Amino acid sequence: MEKVKRRFDKIPIITRLSLGIIFIADSLLKLIPDSAYLIKENVLTGAYGAGSFVYPWVAFWANFTANNINFFVVFAIIIEFLIGLFLILGFLRKFLYIIGAIYSIVIWLTISQFGGPYIAGTLDIGATPVYFLLFLLLIFTERNFNTYDKSIDKVIKNKYKIWQKFAYFKQTKSKNEKTTVFAVSSIAFGAILAVNASLKLVSGTASNIASNQLMQILGEPKLLIPFFLFWDKIILPNIHLFLYIYAFSEFSIAVLLIFGLFRKWVYLAGIIYSLFSWSVIQGFGGPFFAGVTDLASGPLYILIFVMFIFYNSNLKLSAFYYKK
Repeated sequence: MEKVKRRFDKIPIITRLSLGIIFIADSLLKLIPDSAYLIKENVLTGAYGAGSFVYPWVAFWANFTANNINFFVVFAIIIEFLIGLFLILGFLRKFLYIIGAIYSIVIWLTISQFGGPYIAGTLDIGATPVYFLLFLLLIFTERNFNTYDKSIDKVIKNKYKIWQKFAYFKQTKSKNEKTTVFAVSSIAFGAILAVNASLKLVSGTASNIASNQLMQILGEPKLLIPFFLFWDKIILPNIHLFLYIYAFSEFSIAVLLIFGLFRKWVYLAGIIYSLFSWSVIQGFGGPFFAGVTDLASGPLYILIFVMFIFYNSNLKLSAFYYKK
């Protein structure tokens, strides 16, 4: 089994705990009064903007969700809270990661309408594909690395060896899996960022971003308003230039991820880029009013880049399948 460096072996557990906190936060946001009603309106409105090719599918799920909105909201609250809690506790991880991946991709394909509709002002394809990718990375890590493990699963396994079959993935010695999964993950995440970059160049996006930035301030905590005002004074007068720089930065990171180039600096740049995007453009996921369903994609991007740092430090593999 690949021996990990001491200073990096806690990254997977930090990622697991962080993802758990994010899931619990997402579930609590859905408890805001009137959230169900606004989610229903957003789902129905979004269906009208879907492309003709996917409209029948999107319209079906939009109407089905709208007619059963209370059930779906309660279901999402319960399952997201349980996923978050079990992630933090480290309980039944083998099934938890699989369930989390399935839940994330199913939500994206149905209620989230593939992250669309892709109209001016849509900056990314949604957070759910990134949740899916993170669960796959956690599965990959469990199968291929001996890392720092502090969990309920470990406590139970130490007392009852049979628990390992229920809670742990069978570890593999396959170098091909390590190489392939790392390469595919880098390429997949790079592709997501490339699509996101292209969405930022849709005609009319600049004016919508400017409007959103101004409206965003109204719902943010007073403590954060000076922070947003500072950035608005820089961004809004140069909104078109900013948007081109924003898209170019994201596309550059995407290309370098896909080709496995300058990995050390790309991951660090990706973390900085994601933090900036989340804090400035996404308003830390807020303002947190009824209808907001998650903390936005920024924290998830950061977790993926952190996991890539872990893999890069231990595998030394690029997307071109060679060892450094």
